[in-house]
Amino acid sequence: AFPILLSKYIFSFKLVKENPGVVSYFPAYEIMNDELRDYRFYKEDMLHPSEQAVEYIWERFRATYFGKAAELFLEDWRPIREALGHKPFHPESEEHQKFIARTEEKKRQFEEKYHLL
Repeated sequence: AFPILLSKYIFSFKLVKENPGVVSYFPAYEIMNDELRDYRFYKEDMLHPSEQAVEYIWERFRATYFGKAAELFLEDWRPIREALGHKPFHPESEEHQKFIARTEEKKRQFEEKYHLL
């Protein structure tokens, strides 16, 4: 595995070096191995990153590459995304049906605001 990893790293470095301003390298692997070495940053299989690790790396990625407009977009999208992923206890209840309608309206407004329709 090490020779493959090294060759991928060399290839990535070469791409970045040969295409400045077009290609950049984000060190997610290095963050995981250097900063997030503790067991709590791994799932039970001790191989894959935990949700906490993924969120940490995502935040670092956002801080590195996203501008203010993208941050506002994601800030507006997050509650809608969370609502769409909600798993109800009683999906047929009137309360849940109202929740779905409110979420769909928020989604429609979001799409209108960002010209996604």
